[in-house]
Amino acid sequence: MTLIAISSGQPFNTNFNKVRSSVSGSWTSIASETADRGTLIHGVYWSCSTSGATLQIRDRDGDEWYSYICDGGTPAIDLFALPLPIFTQFEYFDSVGSNTIIIFGVYI
Repeated sequence: MTLIAISSGQPFNTNFNKVRSSVSGSWTSIASETADRGTLIHGVYWSCSTSGATLQIRDRDGDEWYSYICDGGTPAIDLFALPLPIFTQFEYFDSVGSNTIIIFGVYI
């Protein structure tokens, strides 16, 4: 197997930054197949349309950096005003499950 070093500014982990069918009720790793690598997070997409459902994302150390409560409307990308630097792997908590989660960002 050949490993290619990804340079700064390349899209974050394009093969592993998605969760196609989320697990409900437990903290679950995102992109656990990759080593810790600094990323600038630009936004999050969550396909949930269940009013009152919650999505939380935290870093490996347990510090929550994203939380959203669904209003039951059409899902959209939640773009951040400023990119958020995250330096460890992260995990999500989806209160309902079976949703798509995509994290948008670039490597630092």
